[in-house]
Amino acid sequence: MIDENVLEQFEELQIEGKKDIIVEIIDSFLEQSKLRMENIELNIKKMNINDISIDAHIIKSGARTLGANSLGDLCQEIENLRGSNNFDIIKNLCIKLKIEYSQTCEELLNIRIKRENK
Repeated sequence: MIDENVLEQFEELQIEGKKDIIVEIIDSFLEQSKLRMENIELNIKKMNINDISIDAHIIKSGARTLGANSLGDLCQEIENLRGSNNFDIIKNLCIKLKIEYSQTCEELLNIRIKRENK
């Protein structure tokens, strides 16, 4: 799910003696995306397609930065429906998003643990 080659590109930005930059990037994504996923859940209840799309866009950016391309692609699908009245389609995509997000977070946490145990 995660293209670790994308993550490894950040290693050249690592400052000696500082916290692992990849761990920091993962932590930041996990924290920020959790809030966005909570917003998506609330906006599904409100049937607010516009705000769902905005949060999906933000998750997409972070996901692609980390090499989580499947998650990014799914967010793009949701974002592309912004301005439409296809709430049922968006709701179904958000169900898929929740699953993909959970799997991505699990993989990121595993990568994080491996890096901390080096």
